[in-house]
Amino acid sequence: MYGGWGEFHNVSWITSALGLFALSGVIWAAFLIRAQGSMVRIAETSLSEEIMGEFRYHLKRWYFWGGIATILPIVSLGLMIFKPTLW
Repeated sequence: MYGGWGEFHNVSWITSALGLFALSGVIWAAFLIRAQGSMVRIAETSLSEEIMGEFRYHLKRWYFWGGIATILPIVSLGLMIFKPTLW
């Protein structure tokens, strides 16, 4: 199954689990930090109806990408537990 140090990329479930975990980090860095910063900035300025629309837009984006960034490590965990042969 595992041939030693440096050969983990030949095992499909390890490669897939690491890739999904890394993708989760990329999504977090690319989308969630920016959306959260925008929401903080908006919340500090005012709570007018126009501003709340912009806040809701960023909040929906944060929910969407946050959900994906949460599901990917869970799938990665499943791969590490069940160790399926993917290729």
